[in-house]
Amino acid sequence: MKMIRPFTLLFLLLLGNISLFSQWSLTNGVGSANVWVIRSLSSGIYAGTQSSAYITTDNGDSWQQINSGLPVSPNVKDFSGNNSTVYCAVYPDNKLYSTTNSGQNWIATAIYPSNYYTQSVALTGSYLFAGCDQMVVSSTNGGNNWSQMNSGSYARNVTSLIVTGSVVYAGTSSYGVYFSFLNGNSWTQIGSGLGTAIINDLAYGNNALYAACNKGLQSTTNNGANWVQLNPSLANTQVQALSLLGTNIFISAQNKVHFTSNNGTNWQDITAGLPSNPNVLSLAYNDTYIFAGLATGAIYKLLLSSVIGIEPISSNVPAEFSLKQNYPNPFNPETKFRFDIKQAGLVKLRIVDVAGKEISTLVNSQLKAGEYEFKWNASNIPSGVYFYTLESGSYTETRKMVLVK
Repeated sequence: MKMIRPFTLLFLLLLGNISLFSQWSLTNGVGSANVWVIRSLSSGIYAGTQSSAYITTDNGDSWQQINSGLPVSPNVKDFSGNNSTVYCAVYPDNKLYSTTNSGQNWIATAIYPSNYYTQSVALTGSYLFAGCDQMVVSSTNGGNNWSQMNSGSYARNVTSLIVTGSVVYAGTSSYGVYFSFLNGNSWTQIGSGLGTAIINDLAYGNNALYAACNKGLQSTTNNGANWVQLNPSLANTQVQALSLLGTNIFISAQNKVHFTSNNGTNWQDITAGLPSNPNVLSLAYNDTYIFAGLATGAIYKLLLSSVIGIEPISSNVPAEFSLKQNYPNPFNPETKFRFDIKQAGLVKLRIVDVAGKEISTLVNSQLKAGEYEFKWNASNIPSGVYFYTLESGSYTETRKMVLVK
């Protein structure tokens, strides 16, 4: 019998591990225009292209065109919403559009001043923000009245808006990143490192702000005093899209989709299954898939569980929220967490050390009711006692585990 050399065996095992990852699959199409934006909201997954708006409620098995009330061939740039209302930004247009029936009908709300054209939108609580070509305007009554956020230096050509807590971040097309507050009307530029950068996308998590721009993927934990390049191989490269899920980051750059599970320490190319040299303009995820929108109008999807380790075990609705003991425990270096989600909502699974310092946020996403499992690799974490906490709504539960190396 021919012996397999250890190196050959290791290579085959690694190759086998690679082949276990799912590949991207094409969803039913949404035309042939640039897919500028994909947003996963409570009423469905919304996609905005250069000529139309779409929604899917079956993970892309079918897409419905939802243009009623929008301009002819709308150039849809952004969506934001809550459980009752979704807002849509169309460019160039001096209106913001809203729907309360999943896009079956859109109602126009005029932006003030009337010569401002919307490019981005963000909604949190009663605060509504519209990023325009000249500045950001805000409303606290659904757009019936608008206030200009233009005191002193202010954000303009606003291509991306996000809100975290009471802070509003604005990414611009040539002036870097600015921040303000929910009740503010002035802006402060975040540091000088990205002062003239073209910001394509913003995200916030892990106590850091992330910017996908023409200077690569940058992050800051001190409000821009220092920006860190998270993928040095893409420095000064146009990063077009960004999606953040805990310490898991998906970006598109150089006609590839790149992924890291440890906040940028290591990166993988997960482009397999997409067309040759795909120009990926948008990325978004729900509880099951990560979606990629291409310049060709195609939208692809990839199973999240094949990449980040979170896997739905059952769609049965549990009677209660619960967090199981991790297994194995003690462990080295991998362990699994099982938890039950009683009702759909934002779910967080965090790891802290004995001093209460946060080590990692494993899950920070909207999940449907069901049973889930998450596999965690603690290769970069030292031995010790750790605690993991599950949070959803008013529910919180914490358990102890031991990492032994």
